[in-house]
Amino acid sequence: MMEFKTEKSSFRLMQNYIKEVRTTEGFDTNVKEWLDKFWYQIECCNEKGQKLFRLIFSSSDGYIIPKWVNHQYSQEKMKSLSPYVYSQVATLTNQADKKQLENCQRLKECLEKDTCFGINVIKFGDHYNQSSSYIQIIDFWQYGEEEQTLYYKGGVWTEKERPIKISEYRHMLEWKPHDKQIKLTNLGIGQGQKYASDAYLLFEMNYNGEVADFSLNNIIVEPDEYTLNTWVTYVKQIIDDKSVADGIPKLIKKKSLTP
Repeated sequence: MMEFKTEKSSFRLMQNYIKEVRTTEGFDTNVKEWLDKFWYQIECCNEKGQKLFRLIFSSSDGYIIPKWVNHQYSQEKMKSLSPYVYSQVATLTNQADKKQLENCQRLKECLEKDTCFGINVIKFGDHYNQSSSYIQIIDFWQYGEEEQTLYYKGGVWTEKERPIKISEYRHMLEWKPHDKQIKLTNLGIGQGQKYASDAYLLFEMNYNGEVADFSLNNIIVEPDEYTLNTWVTYVKQIIDDKSVADGIPKLIKKKSLTP
């Protein structure tokens, strides 16, 4: 595996695998393909070594780290340094830490939009790298001083869902533990699509009080029992607080099934 590590950040290729997907092609609606997939992880820490951000994403490009390192350590930058700094490379590693942090902060701003799927949101340099078009955000965390989760957004799924050509999942869940807010988004993608499109919010819920403030998207019809159970499955994948995980299903059903 490949890793680029500095004092305050790391950029790691976690694993690669071959993914079987079903897509559409012409009049054939059940075409089987095999795709190479790569999983990456980025972590940013503060001066105390505590995590600030963690990001996991997938891509069909297995050379993202070398491309990113090549940008950070370009020959023009290397030649502009004094021999002493060149030997220590301190300036460049600090710059790499800064870029990692900026990327994560910028990515959070993008992810907070309900329509964000993850395409073209990781910046390698002054311009978007072509590889960015093939990146999919899987999980994103922001941490507080005690490394408690402040913000999370990532993919959720059930075992019955078939893989899609461009996606590891079809839904994205956003969780703000401090505000006790949850949002579930349908990414609006189907088999055979090259890019994601038409993402829309399914529901959002504030469980900060005794009764959850639960609202459905206006275009969504009343969810049936199967849909509600699927949503509960999604929520339980992310929230490991047992009281929340046990209470939310009842609140969703009570609120959504009330005339």
